[in-house]
Amino acid sequence: MGRMILTLVRHGESTDNLKSLWAGWQDAPLSNHGMNQARRVGAALASTPLTAIYTSDLKRALWTAQQISKQNKTVPPPPLTVSEVLREQHFGQGEGKPWSSAAWQRESGRDFSFPDGESLHDVAARAERAIDEYIMPHLLEAQSTPDDDVHVVVTAHGIFLAELQLALLRRQPGGVAHFTRVPLENTGWHRLHLSLVSPSSSTAASTPPASRPTTPLVSEPASRPHTPDAGEIQETLVEGGINSDKRVHEDISHRDEQPRLRVKFVKVAETAHLKGLVRQKGGIGSAGFDPKQRDLKALLAGGGGD
Repeated sequence: MGRMILTLVRHGESTDNLKSLWAGWQDAPLSNHGMNQARRVGAALASTPLTAIYTSDLKRALWTAQQISKQNKTVPPPPLTVSEVLREQHFGQGEGKPWSSAAWQRESGRDFSFPDGESLHDVAARAERAIDEYIMPHLLEAQSTPDDDVHVVVTAHGIFLAELQLALLRRQPGGVAHFTRVPLENTGWHRLHLSLVSPSSSTAASTPPASRPTTPLVSEPASRPHTPDAGEIQETLVEGGINSDKRVHEDISHRDEQPRLRVKFVKVAETAHLKGLVRQKGGIGSAGFDPKQRDLKALLAGGGGD
């Protein structure tokens, strides 16, 4: 008893993911290809019993979460909660500006923010809030249920999900000294097992950061031909390379009142659901998905919208 499952899903391809620009709170829709990715991940999770689904309110994440919700067969259906807390990093005046422009180059470090935007510290604070408000209540619920009866899905964005993973790892008894960030392609997902650690096992929490244990990922992403999209490149520009752990040592903090967690990655960058998916030709796949156009086609064909 006491263990829950957490699945972290990155949104489908947005029209901004096809451009080399800063895209955080800018609310671009899914592309038609991105909607097909969302339908695929929804189908992949259709038979998985789910307790709850949480999603960013930005369209690219929300529409992806709606496909997961719509296709899932759990009875009663898992509630879908939409929250601004799960948004991507806000790039302020940098939103929509090209990375290549000399005026919109990002400085290194977690303190940096574009004017009117967020730093990584700000995103980390939102990740902590998400854990407290959306994950911990389910983990407490799991204390009175068989292992893995509680399964929560969070659908969000690359940088936010990286910060959420790091925030969870910081709540281990010994914190975390090293974090190998594995970027997620569109609708790729990680799966974690979470459980509470008894107070008697939490004495390592005061260990200095330099001696905290490495937390390796337990499985490797499936080998599948893949070219990083603009969102993945953006994440690397902000978070640093996947072999860099400098940022972990820069910002490790513990609140004494936080329960200690045991965190284990059981699936990493899962994308089997995308096998065989081909972008529609003639620019159709890259065009923005239009729900109204879909409903009109269904109406003309003699059916209703879904």
